[in-house]
This record gives sequence, C-alpha cells and structure tokens, in this order.
Amino acid sequence: MISGEPLQQNCVVQKNSTYLKSNNCTSENLVEMTFCSGSCETLSMYSMEANSMMHHCSCCREQRTSEKVVQLNCPNQPQRNVTYTFVEECGCEKTKCTDGDEPKRQRIHSVKYIAKM
Repeated sequence: MISGEPLQQNCVVQKNSTYLKSNNCTSENLVEMTFCSGSCETLSMYSMEANSMMHHCSCCREQRTSEKVVQLNCPNQPQRNVTYTFVEECGCEKTKCTDGDEPKRQRIHSVKYIAKM
C-alpha cells in the first residue's frame, strides 16, 4: 500500500477429507470438508493528520457456502442423514481491529540482584 503496490492476498479454499461422526454414527466414506485459509491485508500506521495510529484489518472467511447432506451409519440403528456446511468460495472481509483501539502501555519490570560476596 505504501509503495503503491497492493499487498498480496492469498485467502483460498482448502480441502481435507475425513470421516464425519455424530452421536456414535459415522460416514461410510471419507467426506470432503472445506475451509478458508490464508492472509489478507492488515495495516497499522501513524497518521500525521489524525495524530494517531490508523488501523485497517481484514480476515480470510467464507464468501459463498452450500449445504451438503451425508449419510451416516449407526450401530443397531437405521442410517440417518446429516447436513453440513461446505465452503465454496473464500475472500478477504473488512473487520474491526480489536487490539489497536486502545494505546498500549509498556510495562517495565525491575529485578533486583543482590551480589553475594
């Protein structure tokens, strides 16, 4: 941003496969699960005009999701269907910078050393 070049943002959908479990029931096959991962633009810099620090924060999160249904096998019970959220698309979304709202004061701890002679 300062150099005139936009910061690289790599917020993308990641995938992993796992067996879904719920109430002692388990999916027969591996289920593809998705989630958002990556970095987004975050900035903290001093503003001469405002005479304070300015903060801009964004986080990597889901932009589009869908509901998926998977069948679970249960011991001594009929099969049952469960619904889970599948992330289709991720992106950077502006958020509040919570740690930068208040000025931080640096604490100084002193430790006394007593030399034995």
